[in-house]
Amino acid sequence: MEKYNTFKNEKTYSEFIKNIPLLLEYVKKILTADKLLFNEDEAEKVSLFVKENEISKENLYPLIAYFGESIIKRYGGNWFFTGNDDFAPNEASIGNSNAVLMRSCPSYYIHEIQKTGNIKLFNEDLKDNLKNKNEIKDLMQELFPKKKKK
Repeated sequence: MEKYNTFKNEKTYSEFIKNIPLLLEYVKKILTADKLLFNEDEAEKVSLFVKENEISKENLYPLIAYFGESIIKRYGGNWFFTGNDDFAPNEASIGNSNAVLMRSCPSYYIHEIQKTGNIKLFNEDLKDNLKNKNEIKDLMQELFPKKKKK
């Protein structure tokens, strides 16, 4: 599986976004679940699927949708397309989330889980990001305290 360039262009990305509800139905079938909870236990089950299976085009988009929606449901945020970005070109990414420092690329998690075999990677990364973001916020408040209005 190639690490990035999942989408050919913004049109294929837009189709992906439009089809997220259908893609998540595929994940429900993988898990044999009636409903997706997007919690840590469920994310580890999805990660186990990623670890134990070859990722094809058929299941890549649903997995990207699951990891992205899991971030959004648990920590807020929104989808955006990276386009010609040098870091992660042509990817669906999540930004403006409490658990994302700048942005998060769900396909990265799929690649890294397959590479490392660590089914806790996704949850651990989000917790680390949340902790780091809070530390940065605290430091900024310490360095630049708000002045009280008179």
